[in-house]
Amino acid sequence: MTASTPGPKRFGFLKRRWLKLPVWAWIVIGFVLVAVLSDTSTSEVASPVAPDPTFRFSESSDPIKNLVWQAERANPNLAGWQLIEDIKTDDDAIYDDLRFDVVETADYQDFATSANLIDVALAIQGLAKSPIQIDFRIDVQHSEVQPDSSIETELKRREWIEVTGDSDEAIITVDVYGFLPAQKMKLESLANAIKLRYSEVSVKVTDTSLWDD
Repeated sequence: MTASTPGPKRFGFLKRRWLKLPVWAWIVIGFVLVAVLSDTSTSEVASPVAPDPTFRFSESSDPIKNLVWQAERANPNLAGWQLIEDIKTDDDAIYDDLRFDVVETADYQDFATSANLIDVALAIQGLAKSPIQIDFRIDVQHSEVQPDSSIETELKRREWIEVTGDSDEAIITVDVYGFLPAQKMKLESLANAIKLRYSEVSVKVTDTSLWDD
């Protein structure tokens, strides 16, 4: 009689042990597989959650600054919010004054930039229950005569856009700054574009050549 070899029986023994697991073990394994497959399927089809919009301004005890907070939340998609660097307020005898300093990178000779800031001012003014004056200030390039009669180009912070009024109506004034006569066509084109976009706006072309004040 030939002796049997023990090698193959070893693997067969393991196979028989695996198949002879009790019924409750197979049930547990089934639940685990279903849970894993279900979780994988859900993660593949789940749509990403859109992040909340990031706001520049927060709620304030100052009622004028709080108006900015309310306007931004009512109009979060206005590009002009990102152009504002700082806010100052003043409650005087005539108007509540709201003064914005505009970021240095803003171009005061660009129509889109002007329009974006006007839209922000109108959004704020549209929520005002009493007259408010909204000013945007920016560094304007101008020429200045030096004591030795030479001319140097410098920057001065000036009021650029002003919107005054309440939720009923507003008066809009814009200074189009630049050098005359060199930039005359550009400044007039900008002024006309602003007037066309905002029919009631008052636009003044302001020459900054040899501007000594």
